[in-house]
Amino acid sequence: MINNKIDLGLSAVFVIGNKVSENPDLRILGVLTVSDIQAFLLRKEKNIRTINDLKGKKIGVTPNTSAEYALETVLYFNQISLKNVKIVNDIPSKLNERFISGELDAILMWEPNIYRTLSKIGDNGFILNDINMPLIYQTLSGKKANLEEKKEAVERFVKALDQAEKFLNSNPEQSKLIIKSRISSTSEYIEYVWSKHQFNLSLPQNFLILLENQLKWSNLKKNPSIKKIPHLLNYFDFSFLESVDRKKIMIIR
Repeated sequence: MINNKIDLGLSAVFVIGNKVSENPDLRILGVLTVSDIQAFLLRKEKNIRTINDLKGKKIGVTPNTSAEYALETVLYFNQISLKNVKIVNDIPSKLNERFISGELDAILMWEPNIYRTLSKIGDNGFILNDINMPLIYQTLSGKKANLEEKKEAVERFVKALDQAEKFLNSNPEQSKLIIKSRISSTSEYIEYVWSKHQFNLSLPQNFLILLENQLKWSNLKKNPSIKKIPHLLNYFDFSFLESVDRKKIMIIR
């Protein structure tokens, strides 16, 4: 999309946050799903039962991702310094291997990696619950010039997404079968992960707050001297959701 090879793109909020500063013509149209698909995956024999038990433990994470942001955020809000844990950086597949082997005490990962790892490690692995883990917002976006040139087509597409959302929420079992026929996945995984997603075409205020926080965090990691972030409302095009239902826009303007 950035290189004008496609007109619209679907990506996680973390990806969008990393692109807005470099692409002033980027426009966010809406959020398609809100997903609770990130989690701490722990080994039972490591005696970790609460978030505070992570002190002194080896925690695996993939750097420069939403998982790293989630890790640092969760530790910060639970008053655990990064100095009190041992962070191990690696790609997802390697983190899963190192966790299964017992080298790592915990990993912060996203689906479907969590499901695959739990399937391999069996009863010795579990998810740490009851923590305020940042959600994943799957975001529809495009470039200003393309949106203006193809406004009618994009409007029809967004209205089709609204119809798809209503069908998904009204016909979950039929929707699962359709999805299984389109992607390489098992019925068991689709059933497992289904409840972790909220299908809701919208622009919620919490999305804007998370976008701002993640952009600040990314800037701090790249260059601590960067104190300001762009005015993020300039990166939204509200007209397409307004053509569907103004109530879907909950961002304060």
